[in-house]
Amino acid sequence: MSDDFPQDELEQALYQLDGLIERRRTHAARDILSRVLPQHPDNISLLEHAAWLSWLEDKDDEARAHAHRILELEPHNYSA
Repeated sequence: MSDDFPQDELEQALYQLDGLIERRRTHAARDILSRVLPQHPDNISLLEHAAWLSWLEDKDDEARAHAHRILELEPHNYSA
């Protein structure tokens, strides 16, 4: 884990992403992901949020790329 983004801040970011994506506030969600995902590129929860966000923004190739990465990390992850 990176010292740049401590675990409690990661958990807070995931909580915020849930609400932002649910309310379709894609720009705010994208801002959070752009800060957090580079620090935790293999975090399944972040990748799932990134896939949902990409799908909402009609970025199908990007959404598929996130889903494929999830499956690389967890081949039996059925949410991907």
